[in-house]
Amino acid sequence: FSVLFAERRIKIGILLPNVDISLSQEACYSTYHVRPGIEIAFDFVSKQAEFHDLTFEAQYLDSRCSDTYGPVAAMEMVYRGEVHAFFGPCCKYALSPIARYSKVWDLPLLTPGGLTSAFANKAEFPLLTRILAQYESIVEFLLKVLYQFGWTYTSLLWH
Repeated sequence: FSVLFAERRIKIGILLPNVDISLSQEACYSTYHVRPGIEIAFDFVSKQAEFHDLTFEAQYLDSRCSDTYGPVAAMEMVYRGEVHAFFGPCCKYALSPIARYSKVWDLPLLTPGGLTSAFANKAEFPLLTRILAQYESIVEFLLKVLYQFGWTYTSLLWH
């Protein structure tokens, strides 16, 4: 890290919507809900021996869950030199172009979104890391549980 980050600051661009998105539309929470977790994570990592002399900074920009405004926010950060990596966006329409551009920018992107199998293509999205299982993996898991226990009838409660 000392060679890559001589300034000793790691700048993370947080691209999330400023307002809550209906969970029936997208599995995406607003900055208001996610910010405390990010601050706890930065504090935890900063206390680790290998990172104790680094400062982690977050810059929050509104993706609006938009395929227009999300990429524009990312581009603003990149061209001002304000980002070493991205967290978000979580909405697939904002995520898709930014995940493609991250290859050109050589910037890693960590997201709770991108749950469809299209985002598994590492040739197209080499710097994308998804922190949740894709839909197909969840289906495979549930089918294995049903088979393992010999269950043929199930109910699913969803809120």
